[in-house]
Amino acid sequence: SLSVASFGDVGEQQGFSVPASRRVGLQTAFLAVTACSPVNAIGDLSLNLKGRTACVTGGSRGIGRGIAVGLGEAGATVFITGRSQEGIAKTAEYVNAAGGRGIPIQCDHAVDSSVKQLFEDIGAQTGGTLDILVNNAFQDPSLRDAKTDALLSRGAKFFELPLDVWDDVHRVGLRSAYTASYFAAPLMIKSSSTGQRPFLCVTSAPAAVTYYFATAYGVSKAAEDRLIRDLNVELAPLGIDCVSFWPGVVYTETVKRLYETGDVARLERVTGGLDPNDVCESPLLTGRVIARFAADPSVRKVPYISPEGLAGRICVVAEGAKAFNLRDGGFPGTTA
Repeated sequence: SLSVASFGDVGEQQGFSVPASRRVGLQTAFLAVTACSPVNAIGDLSLNLKGRTACVTGGSRGIGRGIAVGLGEAGATVFITGRSQEGIAKTAEYVNAAGGRGIPIQCDHAVDSSVKQLFEDIGAQTGGTLDILVNNAFQDPSLRDAKTDALLSRGAKFFELPLDVWDDVHRVGLRSAYTASYFAAPLMIKSSSTGQRPFLCVTSAPAAVTYYFATAYGVSKAAEDRLIRDLNVELAPLGIDCVSFWPGVVYTETVKRLYETGDVARLERVTGGLDPNDVCESPLLTGRVIARFAADPSVRKVPYISPEGLAGRICVVAEGAKAFNLRDGGFPGTTA
């Protein structure tokens, strides 16, 4: 499990200065996702998603787990998908503890038939409707094998990486978002006909407009933003709103692994050399911002998202949290 203390201790070993106030400040947000403890965060958490259904793809860990818990806090029934039965079952427990209802459904988002079956199963349990879809499934290319991980760590150029890196982030990331949206659309359209205004979103990243760590990754994120923009053109007239979310650097199991293996250089390429302990968000912050968007259709527009244009329909999670007066429990003066 994640540990605030372990982040701080390892960070200090790798040369980062970790203020005690920051370490304590993030503790409540970590506990909410990893130990089902109450969270004393500032902001309006009295959102009401009771009676609403949501599907979070790639919810076995990391940001997906935080999103599922954030929706659960608001009372939603959350279908959690992923390949790891153990992981999605644990997330479901956290959703239940947060006040929602978690339902794990094993799904390989690289396999169309598996995704089709997923939404058939959801429809069978909801009367053929779905109110919220969060496309979060992602295949991390650094987990492919030790060699690829090492290449990414040293900042290898695209022509030095296996071609499979492109397939990883586009098959489970971009294409999986398209596929899940495809099979979820009929359920969401039916939900819209009942007077709801369903919400479809994707977790993207600033890598859509600035270089992070691999060409294939940035291209996939830019494409996800464009996917959301064009889906909104087609779905908004049917009563379904679409938004792309940009979390910042998030404390996840992957970040913990980078600390523990001493791979601070990869983090610094994302943070611009800033101490991740000062700028990281918890997975729960993204969940709370998405829950606000899901509960209140009136915020699915400027200034809470970017203006229509080349950049798509984007909400930067930190900016959304500020607008909604939500905090991670972080120390004043920090992003969270």
